[in-house]
Amino acid sequence: MAPTRWGWAGATSVARVPDGVFRPRRGWPCTPAWIRHTGRVSFLFSARPPRRDKDLADANERTRRALARDINDEQSLVFDPPQRRRRSGMWMVWAVIAFMVAGALGLLPRVGGVPIEVSCTTPGIALSAYEVPTGSTVQWKVTGPDGPLYVLAVDAAGVTGIPGGTVQSETGTVVTPRPFRMASCAGDGPAFAAPSTAGQHLVRLFRSDGTGYMQVAQVALAVR
Repeated sequence: MAPTRWGWAGATSVARVPDGVFRPRRGWPCTPAWIRHTGRVSFLFSARPPRRDKDLADANERTRRALARDINDEQSLVFDPPQRRRRSGMWMVWAVIAFMVAGALGLLPRVGGVPIEVSCTTPGIALSAYEVPTGSTVQWKVTGPDGPLYVLAVDAAGVTGIPGGTVQSETGTVVTPRPFRMASCAGDGPAFAAPSTAGQHLVRLFRSDGTGYMQVAQVALAVR
């Protein structure tokens, strides 16, 4: 072995350099520790594709299409998928027609009840419809002075019964077998079925006078 600046030529040991770094010489038996990996290696790029935000991508695509339409960019719009035409369902048209027909025939109840001009002096009757098919439902509302008992009937020439008790009628139909009183000069009750016989019918309102009931109002109802 011949002496050199950094050590002896042919030696298998590590020569120390001035800056304190050990450098291997020829014939170094193993990998030096300073080039060995002592931890995990992280890469900025990986083989897995980045996660794609679908909502953000859709929003960007809509913005791109809108901008392309604004500037009339045919080159960008030519690759857009064709837009599907919305089919106007005929079922909606038929539903509207059926609703209108039912309302015209009086088969639908009025929203908010039957309108009537309330009077605390003059009794009156209002119906949801004054011309209906047989068997349809008719809503009603009455008005008159507060205090006395009232009875509503259809095609009844008169009603009998003890005031405050159940009333009957020899003809027609009693709509309210139990007499009722007005509340703030108005009253109503459950709807009644239109007569099964076509023609003109009379809806009458009776009021108790202490000994019996007397008719105080009536309105015509046409059944077809």
